[in-house]
Amino acid sequence: MWIRFFFLTADWAKGKVPEDFETKLLEHYRNYLDGSGNVIPERQENFQAFLYFIDRILPSVNYEINNYKAIAKKTKLLRHCFTTTDEAFGLVVVENYSRSWIRQLEAKEVSRRARQGLQVLPEGEVSLPGDWFHARWTGSHLGNTSSGWSKEGVDRFTSLSHEINRLRADNSTGEQLEKHVRDHWKGCLNSAKKDKRPKQQIVAAYEEDLFGDHAGMLEI
Repeated sequence: MWIRFFFLTADWAKGKVPEDFETKLLEHYRNYLDGSGNVIPERQENFQAFLYFIDRILPSVNYEINNYKAIAKKTKLLRHCFTTTDEAFGLVVVENYSRSWIRQLEAKEVSRRARQGLQVLPEGEVSLPGDWFHARWTGSHLGNTSSGWSKEGVDRFTSLSHEINRLRADNSTGEQLEKHVRDHWKGCLNSAKKDKRPKQQIVAAYEEDLFGDHAGMLEI
């Protein structure tokens, strides 16, 4: 089944995405707690990137099935809402598209400055490179692929699935972390105001993207 993915760049435009999000998210992934169960101070930014990921991106994977709304966030562990492959797929989506999301914003800035008569491209260049907005592992520029994803993207998904399996099995990066996240949401006053997802803005679609049993719409 062909599926579409819809990505929202509005969070970047509004400054809601943690700085250097992709790097911070993948660095020390799930490994944020010390021996006492507290977030290691030097990894606070990594933990914040993780919270943004599980709050804004992960629930969009198989969003018709997963239930990670306000009540569930405060009562359930991540493993009770998302499979290992859900989590791995959310990560590979970030790696695949984040560069493209950011460059969409950069292109808007280029257009704005050009309208003001400011030089925004290197001397001699008249337009952005043709591959400027390409995702890493998906897109028609890759030619025909069996799933819409390149072999490198599929291999990355498989590797992440194994790694998340290992991390979930470890107490510190697994159950203890997920209980810490649950307690974190319990302390967020705004999270209990309503148990409905806000209206989502759809900004871009890629019909060629297909990924196994993740058939469905991904929206942020």
